[in-house]
Amino acid sequence: MRINYENIILRDMIESDIEDYVRWFTIETEWSNTDAPWEPIESDEETERTSWREYYESVKDLPDDVRRWKFEIEWNGRHVGWVSSYPIDENYEWLGEIKNGQTVYRAIGIDICEPDVWGNGIGTNALRAFIKYYFENDVDELYTQTWSGNVRMLRCAEKLGFKECRRDIGIREVNGKKYDRVTFKFKTVLYPTKARDRAYTGDSSAQYDLAKYCEEVDNDIEQAAFWYKKAALQDHDLAIEKCRKLGVDLNAPKLGREEIRKELKCRIYPLGYLERYKFTVICANYRGKWILSKHKKRDTWETQGGHIEAGEDPIECARRELFEESGIKDADVYPVCDYWGFNSQECSNGMVFLAVVHSLGELPESEMKEIGVFDELPYNLTYPQVSPRLYEEAQKLLRTL
Repeated sequence: MRINYENIILRDMIESDIEDYVRWFTIETEWSNTDAPWEPIESDEETERTSWREYYESVKDLPDDVRRWKFEIEWNGRHVGWVSSYPIDENYEWLGEIKNGQTVYRAIGIDICEPDVWGNGIGTNALRAFIKYYFENDVDELYTQTWSGNVRMLRCAEKLGFKECRRDIGIREVNGKKYDRVTFKFKTVLYPTKARDRAYTGDSSAQYDLAKYCEEVDNDIEQAAFWYKKAALQDHDLAIEKCRKLGVDLNAPKLGREEIRKELKCRIYPLGYLERYKFTVICANYRGKWILSKHKKRDTWETQGGHIEAGEDPIECARRELFEESGIKDADVYPVCDYWGFNSQECSNGMVFLAVVHSLGELPESEMKEIGVFDELPYNLTYPQVSPRLYEEAQKLLRTL
């Protein structure tokens, strides 16, 4: 399993990770000074290598539908640490053995083991991705635990929206000094896929719940403001208050179509995440160059794409729009990712495709007047805040083909 999130990747363990763990638990152990320094690491390379080899063999073939308790963290192609979870009881104590009928909660933790990468937001993003993974897999209550001497983790927990729920005074001792054990709790407001489904149908409570998720879990204030506004315009009292605090203008005039195109923004999601698709976008590449189209009523360049018609699935729509807006038939079309497009007034889901073009065709009669072939995206784009982001995702896939 592999989860892409902002500047990091969460993934399953691979065989080459074994030697990283050997190094982290025997030689380069600086990371442990903030993890649990009251439990000093005392091991040797042979023991660690054997232990991590056994662990790798036990998890290397897990199917994707098995819930993970641990992911490796990758940053810029480099294995830098891990996130993990463990069971705790109602007193927030670690459970080595779970008995039938016992109340069990899930706590999460993180270790970034390469000191030279500290301070790049890796830990915060890795935990955000891990939280989202659990919430999307029917875990709606999470905890994290640290000690009062780990200031960076205390700040990170608060930044992510965790709230302190217990402090055990002076139970940790490091270098002769007493520290507290601190437990934080995070309870999700609603699973995002379920919230989106109801939010799109106009349910103001679901819109408010989704806004809170965007604000507290994703730290995406811009998207949160959009959904708070949607709920507030339906007289949702809490959403109105949120809009006031965030400075959202509930009486802003409607945008014209040209303003809508310029203001349009997007968020990228894993393929198949959003489900309720309205549009497709095709990033067409021919012999290393990008093919864009120009509308008869505009002087700007844009991707091929459009509305999914009744009875079409997204890839059928993508192939049709590619031909209608560029004349291209001879191409391999690959799904890339989902995207959520939005401006201050409206939003919709779409799927992005990469078309690897083998030969060009004649442009049919359509709303497009010409196509252009570019080494890089031109400056005069119809959707200047969206197209570069979608092409970035398509380029990632293109490099792997």
